[in-house]
Amino acid sequence: MNFSIIPIFEGSKAKIYTIKFLESDNSEYKNFVQEFKNIYSESVHILNQKLKSFSYKRGIIDEFLTRESSEAFNVYKISETNDNLRLYCIRYSNVALIIGGGGIKTLGKIKLKDNPHLQIKVDQLVEIEKIIQKRINSREIIITDNSIEGNLNFYGEG
Repeated sequence: MNFSIIPIFEGSKAKIYTIKFLESDNSEYKNFVQEFKNIYSESVHILNQKLKSFSYKRGIIDEFLTRESSEAFNVYKISETNDNLRLYCIRYSNVALIIGGGGIKTLGKIKLKDNPHLQIKVDQLVEIEKIIQKRINSREIIITDNSIEGNLNFYGEG
């Protein structure tokens, strides 16, 4: 898996990053916005404003995040919209979010496993978190009080 972690919003309350795969022209967050801005424009706007608020005003607030992975991992859904649009992230305490992809939850399919296109996004973030965790364990990446520092380029790993 070849990717980088790049900043989106670098406020004083929290840092918001996204994943950019080497083979893609855009980051995962930009791909998400471009794919859904015409269909779910209000929800995309709300999510964008929520990420800015996390970064610049309020910090990362538990009530807006819902765990989507097992307790061993930190993959969450940002729960701010009233429709079926989902955006997933990896959470590092109240310091940072790394935004991955998302999609539309199928109506009537409550569980993540019943939405395989979304399950793929969550599983991908779990794999990315495993790769990042190896660098945290070796101290190549450090989670500080307000950012993620170190080598955020992952080429030929995972």
